[in-house]
Amino acid sequence: VARAAPLLMPPDILLLAEPTNHLDIDAIRLLEAVLDEEEELSMITVTHDRAFLGSTCAEILELERGELYRHRTSYEGFLEAKAERLVNEDAAAAAARNTLRREAAWMAKQPKARESKSKARQEAFRELKKRVDAVPGKPGALQLEGQAARMGASVVSFVKAHVEAGSRAVLRDFSYEFSRGERIGVVGPNGAGKTTFLRALQQELPLTAGEVKQGETVRFGYYSQEQVDVAPDVRVLDVVLDAVRASQPELDSTALTRAAQGLLRRFLFPTSRWSAAAGLCSGGERRRLQLCRLLAASPNFLLLDEPTNDLDLSTIRALEEWLKAY
Repeated sequence: VARAAPLLMPPDILLLAEPTNHLDIDAIRLLEAVLDEEEELSMITVTHDRAFLGSTCAEILELERGELYRHRTSYEGFLEAKAERLVNEDAAAAAARNTLRREAAWMAKQPKARESKSKARQEAFRELKKRVDAVPGKPGALQLEGQAARMGASVVSFVKAHVEAGSRAVLRDFSYEFSRGERIGVVGPNGAGKTTFLRALQQELPLTAGEVKQGETVRFGYYSQEQVDVAPDVRVLDVVLDAVRASQPELDSTALTRAAQGLLRRFLFPTSRWSAAAGLCSGGERRRLQLCRLLAASPNFLLLDEPTNDLDLSTIRALEEWLKAY
C-alpha cells in the first residue's frame, strides 16, 4: 500500500527509500513494471537490492566519505569504475607516503642544520603531511566470522505436521527431515506464512497436529526480519558481551571482553561507537549488531528471515561469502 500511494498523484519526482524491503517477488516485479511504464517520471531510489537497481536505474550516484561520484552506467559498470578509482587512489596515496617519509627524514636532522634549510621546503613538508593525513582509509571490508557449535547426526524433522496462522492453514500433513549442510530458500507471497513456518521449525509456535523432532545438539541462530530487540540505553558493547557470555560462560572477564571487542571490530564498529547507546544506532548498524549477536551464540542451524533488509551492499556481499563458507 505504501508503495502504491505515491504513484496515484502522479508525482513529478518519486523518492524511494529501500523500496523492496518486505515485498515479495511478484510485488517487486510489479513495481519494476510500473516504473518502467512511467517514462516521464523522475525517480531517485536508495536501495541495497542489486537486481532492482539494475532493472530500474540508468545512473548511479555513489556517496562515500563525503564525496559524491556519478556513474552513468549499469551496476556492473559502477563496480568496474569504483575498482579502478580505488586502485588509482591507492597508487596516489602510496606515492605521497613515500615522499612524506623522505621529507620526514630530512626534517628530523639536527636543529642547527635545519636553520639553514629552505623555509619553502619546510612549508611544503607541512602541506604534504596535511594531504597524506587527509587521505581516507579504504572502506572497511566486513569480516564475518563465527564458529558453529558441533552438530550431531540428528537435526530437525517434521512428521505429518499441521500449522495454522489464525484460521488459515500454513502447513498441511507436512513431513520433512532436515540434514546437515542443506541450503534451503523459502519463497512465497506476502502473508503465505513463511515466518510462521520458521517459528514452527524452532518450536516457538505449537503444531495443531503432527510433531517436530529436534536433535539434542541443534543450536538455532534466528535472524528476524524485525530489528534487534535491545533496550535503547544499553551500550553497543554490552549487547555483544551479553551474547558472548551466554554462549561461552566459561570465559573469564578479560577473554569475554576481548571476544566481544573482536566481533565489533569485524562488524566495522569503530571504538568510538562501542559506548554508544544501541537506541542511537542507524538501521544498518542495528542490523550489523543483530548479526554480531547472532554469530556470538555459535549457532549450527541458521534461520534467516529477510536477512538483507537495511544492509548496505558491502555487508550483503560479505554475508553472502560468509554463508558460502558456513
